[in-house]
Amino acid sequence: MYTVSPTGSSYYYTSVPPGDAGYQLPTGTITRAQIITRAELWVTQQVPYSQTSWWTNANGTYRQDCSGYVSMAWDLDQYTDFWTGNLNLVSRTIPAATMLPGDILLSDKHTILFAGWADTQHTEFDYFEEAHPGTDARYVVDAPLSAFLDNGFAPFRYDGVVNSSALPTLPTGQSYSLLASEGSEVDPPGVSTLQPAGLAASGSLSASASASASSSAKPAVQALTAADLAAAEISRRDEGVALAVGGFFLLGAGLVMRRPIRSLPRRRGKH
Repeated sequence: MYTVSPTGSSYYYTSVPPGDAGYQLPTGTITRAQIITRAELWVTQQVPYSQTSWWTNANGTYRQDCSGYVSMAWDLDQYTDFWTGNLNLVSRTIPAATMLPGDILLSDKHTILFAGWADTQHTEFDYFEEAHPGTDARYVVDAPLSAFLDNGFAPFRYDGVVNSSALPTLPTGQSYSLLASEGSEVDPPGVSTLQPAGLAASGSLSASASASASSSAKPAVQALTAADLAAAEISRRDEGVALAVGGFFLLGAGLVMRRPIRSLPRRRGKH
C-alpha cells in the first residue's frame, strides 16, 4: 500500500518486501539480451549514483539511482517516475529459484538487476546495481541469495520481458564479499526511502550521449485531496482505470508521478 508521509509532501512504500500490485500499468516488450546490454552501458559510462540527477544517453533519460537504473534497463516510460515503491506496477513476484537475467530483486529501499547464477546450486548470483551515494553503476559477482531474501528483498519479473536465445558477454565484476565488507549491500547507506520528487517542468536536460542531466530544485509531490480531484479536469486513459490528473496517475490508494512532457521529446513506440 502507498501511505502519505508524516510531512504530507511525498509518498513511500510500507510493505517489505513489496508484493504484486492489484493494478498493472501497460508495458512494452524487451528481450533479456537488450536489458543486459542497456545495463552494461551505464557500467561502461561509469554513471554515478544520485537520487536527484538524471543521465541521458542513446537509451533515454533516467534518474541515476537504483530504480532509475532498472527503469532504464527495462526501457520503461521515461515520463513515469518509477521507484522502489511502484516497480511492482510493471512486474510480478516469482520464485527465487526461477530468476533469469533481466529480473530484479526488490525491497522497499533498494533494487538490483539479476544478471545470472554464479553456481549450479542457485545459491549465489551476479547482478547490476546503482548502489548508494559515492558509487557508480557496477556489476557485482558471487552474491549469496540468502543475504537478500533474508533482508526484505523479493524477486520480480518485468511484465514485458521476452526470453533471448543468447545473452551478451558480461563485464569483469566486483566481488560481493569485498563490497559487503566495506558497507551494506542489502541496506545501502545514505539512501532515502521517500518517493523522488521528479523533474521540474523547467528542468534542463542534456541530449548528448554519456552526459549527466543537470540537477535542479525539484518540486515536492503533493497529495491530491477529494476537493482537488473534483475541481480538476479528469480524463480516463484508454489503457485502463488510471486517471490522468495534472501530471499524476491516481492508482487506488497511491500516486504514480509523471514528469512534465515538455522536458523531453515524446518517445514513440512501445510505451
